[in-house]
Amino acid sequence: MQRWYLVKLIEEYVRSLEFSKLTMDLCKKYGDMKKSAPHNAKALSTATIL
Repeated sequence: MQRWYLVKLIEEYVRSLEFSKLTMDLCKKYGDMKKSAPHNAKALSTATIL
């Protein structure tokens, strides 16, 4: 394989790892927010989104 192709493969791999980490961090943050919110806030947030 040519060197430029290997570099492109590595770039793509690093991007996918970064995206995966970002997604996991956002899910964790959302889960933490959901745990800390009062139970009646769920109905309020649903109404706000719609």
